[in-house]
Amino acid sequence: MNAVNHGAPLRVTMRVRAKSLPQSLLYGIAALWTVLLALDACLFARSDDWGFWCIVIVEIASVWLLAYKPLIGVVDIGIVWLLAYAVPIPTPSSYINVGLTAVGVLGYLSMPFAAVFSIAFVVVRHMMRVVILRSGALPTMMLEIMMLVNMLVVATAGFIVRTVQEAVRKRIRQRRQHEQLVIASGLHDVACNDLVYALLLLRQPQTADSERPEQFSTIAMAVEDALMSVQAGIHLLQSERDCSAATQEHPRTLPLQEEIERQKQRVHVLGFDGLVSVEVNARYITIDDERMAALDGLIHELFGNLVKYGDSAHPYVFAAGVQGDVLHISWCNTRVAHPNVRFSSGSGIVACTRILEQCGGMLSTKLDGDLWCAEASMPVSDR
Repeated sequence: MNAVNHGAPLRVTMRVRAKSLPQSLLYGIAALWTVLLALDACLFARSDDWGFWCIVIVEIASVWLLAYKPLIGVVDIGIVWLLAYAVPIPTPSSYINVGLTAVGVLGYLSMPFAAVFSIAFVVVRHMMRVVILRSGALPTMMLEIMMLVNMLVVATAGFIVRTVQEAVRKRIRQRRQHEQLVIASGLHDVACNDLVYALLLLRQPQTADSERPEQFSTIAMAVEDALMSVQAGIHLLQSERDCSAATQEHPRTLPLQEEIERQKQRVHVLGFDGLVSVEVNARYITIDDERMAALDGLIHELFGNLVKYGDSAHPYVFAAGVQGDVLHISWCNTRVAHPNVRFSSGSGIVACTRILEQCGGMLSTKLDGDLWCAEASMPVSDR
């Protein structure tokens, strides 16, 4: 049987983390340590000490290797660092900073590896001093412990840098996913429902010649609204800038009563009538752009689902009101046995639910026989 390679996922993870290292920071540190190593070499080396200069060149090369290839550079610096401590070779004193930098990078890549490396380094260095250099074991123990503590502190700093960096990237990724969800929901709620509305108008029986221009004008307006929504969504999705322009915190006022009446007139043309109740305190809602998009999308989705799945023989019921600083919306309509359209993604309500939840609200639906009901709530700012 083939043995399971448990080290492969860890190696892959470390390679991924190595690519996410702040390269500008590594280059800056490499430049700093290069200058320090060069100064040490010029101040403390004799011009004819070629061995010393070779070591300096190797150490400078290992610093830049760490900046370009962290995984390889950590190993290279670890070997040179250990030799510099355990074997009496001429080495600039500033190389201790290079070694600690490598430990910090290793802590960024893998804190367990950094801890193992630190302990192994201190143990090997101590054994080399005791066995090869014959230095006393007891007098050097405190120095070894201090070195281990310093290495673990630097490794922990690298681990903290990675943790903070991943948290920031996670927040950015979640924000962009949310913004893309708002854009996709807008495309569905506005564009798709407008196109369905235009399609159902075209399917209506032929009207009198005097009514045809008005009907064609209504269809054209629906198609134009859908195209504008698609163009706006595509522009936002393709933009190289931060997509947060779709969800900036700019309070605006939504005339909820007028929006509902406009949707009511549109579905009335297709034979749908209903009872609409909007309380006085809910006729104008002042909210930020994110909640504006969520509320506008919900209204379009409710009336869009009505023309797709609703039964025009039974009235729908819409009610809206504000209690405290929370807007409450309730909706009920009777579903038809066979949908009015054949094609539908069925993702509109799911998207509305997710967006409302991200705005601090909620959306629940219930199907009782042929009666389909929805209850929604969302915090709003005070006028």
